[in-house]
Amino acid sequence: TIWSTLVFQWLEPLLELGNEQQTLDPEDLKKMDFPLNCTTQHVQTTFDRYWKKELDLAKKNNKSNKNNKLPFTIQAPSLPRALFYAFGADFIRAGILKCMHDLCIFVGPLVLNGLIHFLRDADAPLSQ
Repeated sequence: TIWSTLVFQWLEPLLELGNEQQTLDPEDLKKMDFPLNCTTQHVQTTFDRYWKKELDLAKKNNKSNKNNKLPFTIQAPSLPRALFYAFGADFIRAGILKCMHDLCIFVGPLVLNGLIHFLRDADAPLSQ
């Protein structure tokens, strides 16, 4: 569920094991049941799919450029574009959450300052 992902509930067994043993070994990670999207196999499969599309696109563009008989530069596949298509949505979501987090950290002291000023002034109206 979304909630268990947000609160890292899947990490709880590893934390309990570390609490019992007082130390963790690399072999302990093999016992973990990580979410499927955290496995290297999933990441590799996702990246390979978009990298193959980039290779095919570059090959197609280079082939069509050869037929024009005009001077052309060979188009290489774009690694940043493949990475963006494969993982960009995850990074955008994480960036939005990071911005919300930073705003909350910034707003907290401002609210506290307003509260202190309100409590300091006995004649302040309740609407302040």
